[in-house]
Amino acid sequence: LADLHLAPPLHDMRVLDVGCGLGRLAHAFARLGAAVACVDQSWNHLRLAQKQAYKRLAAADARRIEHLVTSPDLIASVGGRRYDVVHSWIALQHAVAPLQAVFMQQMCDVLKSGGKGLLQIPFFTPVRSSCDLDKSIQKGGMQATGRPKSPPHRPCACHPPAF
Repeated sequence: LADLHLAPPLHDMRVLDVGCGLGRLAHAFARLGAAVACVDQSWNHLRLAQKQAYKRLAAADARRIEHLVTSPDLIASVGGRRYDVVHSWIALQHAVAPLQAVFMQQMCDVLKSGGKGLLQIPFFTPVRSSCDLDKSIQKGGMQATGRPKSPPHRPCACHPPAF
């Protein structure tokens, strides 16, 4: 929170945690009163994150967290909503470089005017000439257990609709 220059309580704030994994950072935001949307490509991670929220948080705090499966179309995954805070930490390196750029653009697009973002941007991801979505999902950490079965609502800029 200090990095974002936010002071608790965070009531009336909407937070987007992109690539939430098990939702640990979302728990911190929810404890301080924020409404949190956790998005991840892994259904398994989201299922575990929801269990952890109800195990580790007061019920009222756990209910402030929404768990959403994302695709390369982050905007559609969050229903076009906009957020006061967009947060992504140790997540983007699981995607190929062109897909990282797509996600970063969309994270900016869903940030409210005057909102705050905190992104960990990988610097070691090899640049590839094309967006290989399958390889990103299969080799990208643990996303292989929760591979999206449906295509994105609209194709990302680097991946033509070839599902």
